[in-house]
Order: sequence, then C-alpha cells, then structure tokens
Amino acid sequence: MGKCKYCGQDAGFLKRVHTTCEEEHNKAIATTQNAIANYFNGSNSIQNVLATLQHSSQHAFASEEDLLKIIQEKIELFTSQIQFPITKQHMQLVDGFLNSISISKQKINSNGCLDKLAAKIYKGVLVDYFAQNTPLAKIQTRKRAVEKLLPISTISQQAIEEQVLEIAATKYLSDGLFSDQEQRELEEFSNAFSIPLTQTGTHADSANIGKIGQAIVLKDLQRGVLPQNNATNVPVLLSANETILWSYSNVAMYNEKIEKEYIGRRSGFSFKVMKGVYYHTGQSKGRPIERRSMNLDGQGTLYITNKNLYFYSNTKSAKVPFKKIISIIPYSDGIEVQKDGNAKRQIFQGFDSWFIMNLLSIINDI
Repeated sequence: MGKCKYCGQDAGFLKRVHTTCEEEHNKAIATTQNAIANYFNGSNSIQNVLATLQHSSQHAFASEEDLLKIIQEKIELFTSQIQFPITKQHMQLVDGFLNSISISKQKINSNGCLDKLAAKIYKGVLVDYFAQNTPLAKIQTRKRAVEKLLPISTISQQAIEEQVLEIAATKYLSDGLFSDQEQRELEEFSNAFSIPLTQTGTHADSANIGKIGQAIVLKDLQRGVLPQNNATNVPVLLSANETILWSYSNVAMYNEKIEKEYIGRRSGFSFKVMKGVYYHTGQSKGRPIERRSMNLDGQGTLYITNKNLYFYSNTKSAKVPFKKIISIIPYSDGIEVQKDGNAKRQIFQGFDSWFIMNLLSIINDI
C-alpha cells in the first residue's frame, strides 16, 4: 500500500495520492496565487491574504515551501509591473505584506526577489528628483524609508545612484545642449550622493557621467575658471599654475619608428676566386628607402592638464606640451600627435578624443 503524499494516509495499491487530496491542494495553490496577486494590484486586503495562507496550510496540505514559492513568484511579478513614479501606495503594499506574513524577509529573499524589488523601488525614488522635480530633502527621506523596509546593500545603492545619474546625463546630452540649470541639477544630485563628476579617472570614459564631468571642466575653462586640482599622488611633476583636468587609464602609447635601408643595382660581372668566395667587377648605385612603423612603447595613464599631456607607465613616460603640437589627428579611440621639430608621430590609444579636441580649441582661444 502506498501513502498519500498530502494527507499521509493509505492511498491504495501502487498509488501515491488521493485524488480528492490532490484536487484540494491544487485548488488551494491557485487560490493563494490569486489572493497575493490581487493584493499587490490593490484589489485584495492583507486580511484576506492571511486567511487564504492559513487555510492552504492547515486544510489543503500546502507546505511552507509551497507558500514561499508562490510569495516569491508574486513579488517578482509585482516588481516587473511597477511603473514610475513610486507612490506611497507602493510602499504601503510592500510594508503591509512583509510585516504581516509569518515568513521572514530572509527566507523570502532566498532567491533574491526582495533585492530586485528594493532596487526597483530605490531607483524609482531617485528618478523622481529629475522626472518630478522632487526636492532632495524629500528624496533622502524616502531613501531612508526604503532602507528600513527592504534589504539593500550600500554597494547596490551606489550602483543604482550612478545608474540614475547616467540616465539623467544621457538625457541632458541627447539634444546637444547642456544648460546651466541641467548642470546645477546634476551637481546637486552628485553631491548629495557623493558621486564625483569631475574627479579624474572616476568613471568609465565612454559613460555619459564622464562626458558631463568633462563638459563642466570645459565650461569652467570658457568662463576663465581653472578647476581645482583634485588629483593626488600623481606620478608627474606639475609646473606653476598647472592642474590636472582629466585622466584616462589603460592608454597605449605608440611611437613612430623609422628604419633606413639602401636598395641599389650593380653593373659588371662576378667570377669565382675560390670555394665560397666571389669577386664582383663594375660599379654599384643605390638609394635609401625609409620604412615607418608604429611601435608600442607602453600601457599606462594619460594625464591632461591645462598645459601638457603626460603619459606615464612602468616602462615609458612622455610629455607633450600643447604649445609644441603642430598637428593632432583625432580618432574614435585616441589621437595622433606630431610635435614641432620632430618628424616622428606619437599615438595615444584607448579613449574618446572629444574632450582633448575641445580643450585644445578653448585653450587656443584664451
């Protein structure tokens, strides 16, 4: 005789469940799913949810694992359906649910569903600063409410804060204009959440946060304001009134190498003197041929100041004064430079040339 996996009683020969027990169980699971889903869409009360969970557990053979799986699935569904802006109702629904059911937040979050919910809500709270003009003081208050209600690590918060700033930066750069008001908003947000915009080497150079930081530097220079030197422990010796404006890491420096060889022609004839030795008579005429190539001289950091370019690596260092540049060619991933009095070219590769080209244009106009 087999025993029913639901009620534990004899199920009959070669059987594992009672049909009525299985039907009752499946019906309870579907009812629980609907009850929780309806709660999160605002059409069911937490009291009805608790009553449904209790009935499913006590009378329909639903285990804690069964109920936990349903709760996790419906929280994930709720997370995916949240539309910004985040409202008080969103917070009340989550608060009412998590603080009423008997399953701990730690167990519910065993599959990371609360982490995803926290990230979605926290992102929505921060987006309101740019989308709804919500004051920063109110944003900070709502931020603390999210931290109290849901598990969200400092690392996750920082990642979301930078993501929101990147979204705003992308939006503000999309029309090709960057107003003073937009600059103030970005700077206020970055200061509130300790995200440096103009600190060199902070962000990926392709990110729009970095572009905003560079735009701020350029706007300051146009107004005659030299940004404060915020770079510390840099391995280059700066001159008076020289400040580092930006830096790029993982830059490759190539230097042009010129090799000469002579290619010519000879007249006359050769005859053998002894084994392995020949004598050639006549005249020889030749001409020099130059072969140019770009050799990798180092992989390091490129520092951009208001006066020079500095390249530093463990194997090679170089300084390129702006006043000695006679030619500069921008590429999508770097620049090619030629200095006065030097026929050899230098290439720095590994960054967007937009900032340097605009910087040189401003410096030449000052």
